[in-house]
Amino acid sequence: MGIANGDLVRVESPHGSIEAPAYVHPGAIPGVVSMGIGDGHAHYGRYASSDEKRGRGANPIAILAAAWEESTGALILGGTRVRLTRIGKGDKLIQYAHADREHRDFSYR
Repeated sequence: MGIANGDLVRVESPHGSIEAPAYVHPGAIPGVVSMGIGDGHAHYGRYASSDEKRGRGANPIAILAAAWEESTGALILGGTRVRLTRIGKGDKLIQYAHADREHRDFSYR
C-alpha cells in the first residue's frame, strides 16, 4: 500500500471512519490493522479532548461493530473488518526509540 511512518491514513468500517498518522510496527502481523485506544477521549477539557483538526487523536472504538463477548459481556475489540487508505504524506509523527528511526525494508509484506 506504500504506507510509511507518519503518513495520514483513513480507517473505515461499516460503522464510521477516522483519520490518524500511521506507524508501521516491525512486529505487526501482515493484513492486520491495530490502533491504540488511549488518546481518543472526547470530553476531557480543552487540552485533552480528541480533536482531529488539532491532531489530538481519534476514538477507534467509535467505528467498531456493536458486538459483545457472551461469557464476559466485554466489547469485542478485534472483530471489526476495516479498510485502510493512505490519504496523505505525513511528517508529524514523533518517535522516541532509536530502532524506530532506522531504515527497514518491509517489501516482503
